[in-house]
Order: sequence, then structure tokens, then C-alpha cells
Amino acid sequence: MPSYSLSVLIAPDMKDFVIANGYAFGMSGCVEEEIPTGMQMTCYYPALDLLKAAQKDLSRRLPSLKIAVAEIPDTDWNAQW
Repeated sequence: MPSYSLSVLIAPDMKDFVIANGYAFGMSGCVEEEIPTGMQMTCYYPALDLLKAAQKDLSRRLPSLKIAVAEIPDTDWNAQW
């Protein structure tokens, strides 16, 4: 079963908001990376409906936010290592 990621580029002061929003909608974890233009946040969701709900809420609250969504194929990481 695949999982899904939602990525946004934000100002560093929005980090706590994005994390709280993600967990409110079932996020299983996130990766944050500081970059010269702000912060790249990638939030992971176990189901597409959870991601869509988070995406809809973020878009409503921050209409100018650009959101990228990706499907992450199911992978047996133990077999690959």
C-alpha cells in the first residue's frame, strides 16, 4: 500500500503551524530542511484521503501556498538494505 507526501516551501516561522496541521490530519511524520529561501517541509501520510484533507485545509488557510503532492510506492526497505 503506498503512502503519500505533501511538500511546501514556507517561512521558518510557519514551521510549527505546518507540523500542527499535519498531525491534526493524520500525518505520520515529516522532514524539514532549511534552505536559502526559507524552509522545505515534507509531510508524510499513510492514506490519500488524509493527505487531501490536510491539503484542503492548508490551501484554505494559506491560499498563496504552493503545495506539491507525491505518491510513495510501497517498498520493502529491509529487502533493499
